Amino acid sequence: DKRTIFSQAVERLAKEANATVKTASGSPSTAQKVGAASEVFAKLLLSGAEGVTTSEANEDGLYPYIGSLVEDAKASHAVLSTRMFKPGDKADTHRPVHKIVAEYLAADYLTKRAANPTDALTFEKLLPVIAPNSIVRDELRGLLGWMASLGNRRIQEAAIALDPYAVLA
Repeated sequence: DKRTIFSQAVERLAKEANATVKTASGSPSTAQKVGAASEVFAKLLLSGAEGVTTSEANEDGLYPYIGSLVEDAKASHAVLSTRMFKPGDKADTHRPVHKIVAEYLAADYLTKRAANPTDALTFEKLLPVIAPNSIVRDELRGLLGWMASLGNRRIQEAAIALDPYAVLA
């Protein structure tokens, strides 16, 4: 199914493709890289940012410093060397390799957090950001569709009520 295909594709993007590159001991696992990328993509999409920068001096609204987005500094910088990111237009900037990859990973991260009863981030708290005044932001329609696909029944029903076309697409 589509969910399995994307899950496997993301894992492949997170793994080193070059067999001659040795993995250093203590480097983040594939799952840690995917988790860090998911968190970064969720924050980028919700904030409207285009990518990340590796330089605190060059940080701005469109390219926040990656170290400020993820607590695990090792994983946050390791994720930039995966195929989930591509170099940006300016030096020290990186962008998601594709919007669909960013939407899928962000939706996975957000639905897992929203489904966790001990997490303070609920779907009801996300809705005003995704759909202010019950109108889904155009740039977040793909995210909402993936959230419906990956989320529980409550998230699915709320997403369908908000934007049925985004869910079908």
